[in-house]
Amino acid sequence: MQANDAAEQPNRIQVVVRVRPVLPHELTDEVAVTCSTDARKLQVLLPDRLAGGANLLPGATRSGARSYEFDACLPGNTTQEELYETCGLQELVEAALDGYCVTVFAFGQTGSGKTH
Repeated sequence: MQANDAAEQPNRIQVVVRVRPVLPHELTDEVAVTCSTDARKLQVLLPDRLAGGANLLPGATRSGARSYEFDACLPGNTTQEELYETCGLQELVEAALDGYCVTVFAFGQTGSGKTH
């Protein structure tokens, strides 16, 4: 990679959310976290006690849900290959091997599958 190629590289933070699969004991409950069909928004259902009346959280809808938008939102059935492609990890690995500084940061609760 030449010096002028570096200017063509996107130099921004990308935020991608990967929703964990629904666990077997959760199948009877309403799914609390879902991805939109355009794969950019995440919807979180609020507990019933917060969903109605004057106790609505800021940004919550009347249906008791709150939406967040990201660069990508990947549902629980996303494969490792799809994650790798969506996040552009091939390009990051190649840039790192060419001597550029890159960071991939996985954040989540203990046991949520960050190393999966």
